[in-house]
Amino acid sequence: MAGYALKARAEAGWKRLSGPGGIEIRIRGARNSDIDNIAKAIADSLNRIAYDDDRQIQEMTVVREAGDDGVTITVWAEEGADDG
Repeated sequence: MAGYALKARAEAGWKRLSGPGGIEIRIRGARNSDIDNIAKAIADSLNRIAYDDDRQIQEMTVVREAGDDGVTITVWAEEGADDG
């Protein structure tokens, strides 16, 4: 996941957050999995990719949706925060 995430970040010209921010995780499928465990694994895996450390996350939304298996992740800087 890290290689794919770094490539996507570079292609978008986006830099990782250096201050506080939030994350939204939309999970499709994965009906037999605990979404809190999935969210924790995703937040941990984005350390040094989307933000310096997942301790910067001040707001988190996790949603399970119907559909083919997949995940959509949105990360944002808190208003007025330095987003790197």
